[in-house]
Amino acid sequence: MISNQVVVRGDGRFDDPKDLTLNTGELSGSVVVTGSVPATGTQLDAGTVALEVIGRPVIVLPGNIPAYRTLRAGMSGPDVAQLKSALSSMGIDPGIQNSDAYDALTATAVQKLYQRIGYEPPSASSETTDELTSAQAAERSAEQLVQSASLALGQAKSGPPQSQLIELDTAVSVAQQDLADNEAACAQQSDPSSTAGGCSQASIIEAQGTLAAAIARRAEARAAPDTAQQSTALNDARAALKQAQDALSKAQMAVLTALPASEVFYISALPRRVDQVDVKLGGPIDGTVMTVSGATIAIDATVDAASAALLRLGMPGSIVLDGNEIAVIVTNIQDATSSSAAAGPSPAPSTSSASTAGADSPAARQDGAATGGTSERTGDMQVRLEPSGDLQPAQVSALRGANVRVTIPVSSTGGKVLAVPLAALTAGPGGESRVNVQQPDGTFRLIGVETGLAADGYVEIKHADGSLEVGDRVMIGTSTTKATSG
Repeated sequence: MISNQVVVRGDGRFDDPKDLTLNTGELSGSVVVTGSVPATGTQLDAGTVALEVIGRPVIVLPGNIPAYRTLRAGMSGPDVAQLKSALSSMGIDPGIQNSDAYDALTATAVQKLYQRIGYEPPSASSETTDELTSAQAAERSAEQLVQSASLALGQAKSGPPQSQLIELDTAVSVAQQDLADNEAACAQQSDPSSTAGGCSQASIIEAQGTLAAAIARRAEARAAPDTAQQSTALNDARAALKQAQDALSKAQMAVLTALPASEVFYISALPRRVDQVDVKLGGPIDGTVMTVSGATIAIDATVDAASAALLRLGMPGSIVLDGNEIAVIVTNIQDATSSSAAAGPSPAPSTSSASTAGADSPAARQDGAATGGTSERTGDMQVRLEPSGDLQPAQVSALRGANVRVTIPVSSTGGKVLAVPLAALTAGPGGESRVNVQQPDGTFRLIGVETGLAADGYVEIKHADGSLEVGDRVMIGTSTTKATSG
């Protein structure tokens, strides 16, 4: 069997390392680690308490935007949208999904997050609580003023009570009767100027005045009341109530559960592995808290463009670690200049023959694995490989930071084939491949051949336009050698 393989050296590392820093700007006094310091190798996932600072948890949530401010009810922005997405991914309903507003439902969801990890949610400050109490009292007083003003306006619109109207009607009737009595008395006297019999012109005039006054008072009572003053008072009371209600709503929002910036790490691509811890129990927070990386260990190697052209995602390979062979697969191929992971020392890859491990790769053959075809890639390429099976903890520990030999078979004949030395091939007039084969009588005859995979100085013969068998001698320059089966 003939096979080609890429052989390079690569470095074992956990992918995508990140330094985590904690936003402690809103904390006062000494910021001290009080618990939950993770050990190297600890896996961090959504909802994990990565650290405890001043008795409060630092929660891991999925996300790319660092926690740069404390999130409270009434806020909005991409960081709020990130929080709601993180909560939703953990099965906690944060309210309206397509909204970037932190509302009461979001605050309730944050409460549930803290309950899930076993910590009390952040509580409102005493100042904020006092403001809520004052706002509640002001709202109650404003409601009472509205009720009083409304009652006064209602009374003004209804006019005097019925008993008063009856009294006014009675007064008019009495005045009318008194006038009529005076007029009748004077009509019976022959001399109207005489005061005999209780008749006098003065009494008639007085009775007329009394009647006019009674009628005027009754008309005034029955006229539509002027309620402008009461209406103004009611409008003012309602405006004051609206202001009190707005202040109460704001105070109520202020006491809803918040998410402090000092109590969350947003980390992309969870789960993550703790690679290094830069703080200790009882020590202060200053700069980087810890370094985390992807939970999957990988081997990064740099190969030249020609060798990279032979590789494809999913190709199997192997590494040698502490004398043991470990199966790996190619998981990423990209331009070395755009790679986020720096490769270790990588000598130029080589191709050589191998009689064992290998897998047929049609794509590799199409890119010229057997014929030395060229690739469109230019410059070095970064290749990442990952173990194809689970590793033991001791193997993971040994692989991290180790520089290992990586072997990736890129093409193979898949079994024994007829092969001749590459030097035995000559080119015909039309560029066709030919082999000069020794005949039974000792002479040599040129026959056309179709070649296949070439490696380690030999080339596969797929078809010959004449007799060519294992053991036949072929000419190389002025000497001869045998065709073989390999």
